[in-house]
This record gives sequence, C-alpha cells and structure tokens, in this order.
Amino acid sequence: MKKTVKKTAMFILLVALISAYLPVISSAVLVEWDGKEPLETGTSYIIDTDIWLFENFVIPEGVSVTIDDGGRLLLSREMTLTVYGTLVIRSGGALEIQIANLDIRGRGMILVSGNVLQYTGTAVNVIEGILNIRDGGEYLGSADLFVFASGELRAAGTLTLTPSAVAIVTGGVEITESGSINNHGSFTITTSGRMVNSGQFSIARDAALTNGGIFTINWGARFFRGGTFVNSIGSVFIDRNRVDEWGWSIPPEKMTAALLEGEERVQILGIDVSHWQFTIDWERVSRTNVEFAMIRAGRGYIDAERPMIEDTRFRENIEGALANGIDVGVYFYSYARSAEEARREAEFLISIIEGTELTYPVVFDIEDPIHLRMSMGLITEMIEAFFEVLIENGYFPMLYSYKNFLEAKVDPRILDTYAVWLAQWAAAPTYTGSFHMWQYTDKGRVSGINGDVDLNLSLINFPEVLRKHRLNRLS
Repeated sequence: MKKTVKKTAMFILLVALISAYLPVISSAVLVEWDGKEPLETGTSYIIDTDIWLFENFVIPEGVSVTIDDGGRLLLSREMTLTVYGTLVIRSGGALEIQIANLDIRGRGMILVSGNVLQYTGTAVNVIEGILNIRDGGEYLGSADLFVFASGELRAAGTLTLTPSAVAIVTGGVEITESGSINNHGSFTITTSGRMVNSGQFSIARDAALTNGGIFTINWGARFFRGGTFVNSIGSVFIDRNRVDEWGWSIPPEKMTAALLEGEERVQILGIDVSHWQFTIDWERVSRTNVEFAMIRAGRGYIDAERPMIEDTRFRENIEGALANGIDVGVYFYSYARSAEEARREAEFLISIIEGTELTYPVVFDIEDPIHLRMSMGLITEMIEAFFEVLIENGYFPMLYSYKNFLEAKVDPRILDTYAVWLAQWAAAPTYTGSFHMWQYTDKGRVSGINGDVDLNLSLINFPEVLRKHRLNRLS
C-alpha cells in the first residue's frame, strides 16, 4: 500500500513538472479558429482551412494553434506574427510567409511536421524559444532567417535555403541524425553562434557558409561542400569524422601558434631547397649539422602557358632526405590572386604530399611581387583559404614571408594566430612579431649541395610536438 502511494505521488509530481515546463496546452477539445476571434490563454485551437492574417497578430503564452492536414495559415500585407505560445504545423498542413515577418519570442515554439514556405522579402526571427523542424517536416526559405543568441533551430526534417536566402546564426543550430540543411544562399555562424551537425549539411556550388563561431560535425554526419566554406579567425571547426580517421588527440582548430606556447625553445639547423639546387647528395648532407629540410612541393598558376605544377625535384628530394634520416616539411610558392585560387593551390598541394611523412609544418609561401599590389584584406582571405584546406586535412600550417611583407601586408591577427617562418637575412632578426622558424641567410654552404642554399633555425622541436599531438597524420 505504501509503495502504491509513493508511486502515485511521484507520478503526480512528474505530471506537475511537465505541465509547468511545456508551453503546449493539452485540451480535450480543439477549438476551430477562424483567424478573427481573440485567442484565450489555456485553449488549444485548430486550423483546417485557409486562414489569412493581414494585420499584426500574437499567439500568447499558454495558447497552442495547430494547422491540421489540409489547413493553411497565410501571412500577408507586411504584418508580423509573434509567437509566445506554440504553433504546430502537422503533416499536410502549411504555413506560408508571403509579405510578412514571423517572430518567436519568450518560450515560444514552432513545431513543423508539415510545410513552411517563406517567400522573398520576408524575415523569420528566432529571437527566443525554438523553431523545431521535425522528422518529415520541410522548411523552404527564400529570405532572411535569423537565430538570435537566445534562440534555437532544430532540424530533424529538411531545411532548404534558396539562392536568395540569408541565414545568420547567433544562437544555436542542431541538425539531428535524420535532419538536413541544404544551403543554396548565404549562411553565417557569428562569433557567439554554434552549430552541431549529426545529419547532413550541404553547401551548393554558388552558396557560402562562413563560420565565425563553433561548427561541429559529429561522427557519421555528412558535410557536402560545393560552394565556399570559410572559417574566420578565432572560429572553431571540429570534424569528428576526421578525428576518428586520423586519431587526432586535439581538435583541428587548435592547429595554430597556440599549440606551441609553452614548448621549449630550441635552435635546430635546417635548409630549404627546390629544383634550383639541382641534384643533392643527401647522404653527404646527413653527415653535417643539418637536421631538417623544408622542401618545395610546387608553385601556383602563373598563366595559361605556366600552369600550377609540382616541383620537378620534389619526389627526389623528399625520398633522399627521408632515406638519410633528415626530418622534412614542405612549402608551396603561391601565385594566388584570390581566395579561391589559394584554395585550389592548397588542394593541389594536398594531392602532392598525400602519404608523405612530414614532421615539420606545411607552409604557404607568399612573397611574390604580385602580392605587393594586393590589399591586406585580400591577403588575409587567401591565407585563411589556404590554411583552411590544410587544417581540414590534418596538416599543421605555417606562413612564410620576408620581414617587410609580414609587417606591411599581413593582418596582425593572422600573425598572432598562426605559426610564422620569418625570412630576414641578418646576423640577428629585428622583426618584432612572433615567429617559430628563421631563414637567416641565402648564402649558406652545405656539403652535398652545389652552390648557395638557404639556412634556417627552427625554434621549436616540431617533430616532437607534431608527433605528440598526432598532427600531419603522424602516429
């Protein structure tokens, strides 16, 4: 008897807690709503025909409105529908936002199992509360979709944004295993925004996704990129599929200079070489004090007669250095004129170095005279695009250039964020920024190399650091 009383008391308490939290009002009777009568708190309404709203309207807290199979709620004439309560769109029902705005405020909820059609020139603002596209629900948006800091968007169904759509997320977005977001427009995650994809997110060919906050792709989720994907400085991008595949012990967004803070400062002698050194006797080099070599992997597109190309001595140099116990990193000489060209250079570089054991960074070499004529903003976009590809593929990035270029053309945020290889031929560097490798002369002499060669000091024991954190796909 006592057990029965306890169970009954617990059940009553559970019901009370659920009733206090859920804004959905349960009612034995659903009142048909004609779109004109005031909505009374504590009542549930149903729409089973076409209802037009032409003036500002509020669904108060404590009220639920259900658009049933065959019903439609149409918003028009530059009005705003504000939802503090609950709006349910059942399978077969539809909400059409034609010439209007839709705001979700307070503890408001919109639950979509049917269809939402948002036309151009409108706005959906998830200011607070939740926009929940359930499994089987479909949302087609052709205008502005804003998820504010206190708002949430959940997609267990399908959200499709057309080319005219603009989505800005300052709050949270969750894509469940059954859900998908298909972006054909512009999608931005702001500094405080966060998105977790456990289902599918796709970027159409001419569309764009800009991540300034936190974007996480869970294991088994799908991420299709046909258009532009940019991770802004300070953003976080975690692809757990790649973590599983390569066994990273740290997330890829940490592949910055921050990883090197606190590491012991050293001075390891190295060289950097290309086809200009012709044939190198790597066995003789290995008997010198040289411990590492930065090897040119290729260069970018110059013109139609001089396409992007792998360095003609790259394979020979990589194999020779590794066979003789010399640690290696690689660099790519850029001729990029846009962020997209820089991305293509990085993708080409990845195809070259695939399967190579690299214990030093993968370097973007930007120093060509064409880059002096470019703005700092464009230079920043190109560096970010190149590094984005490296980080997505598990390679630790580094920026190479000479002192004056770094000081005049590279955004200080880039220099503070990423590892830097400084070129300054002097007895001592006068560059005041942070750097992790120093090319101190182009007149070096090393046994096994005919003529002059660049000499470098690495201030970080990169083989130790990169192996410790299992970067560059190292085990």
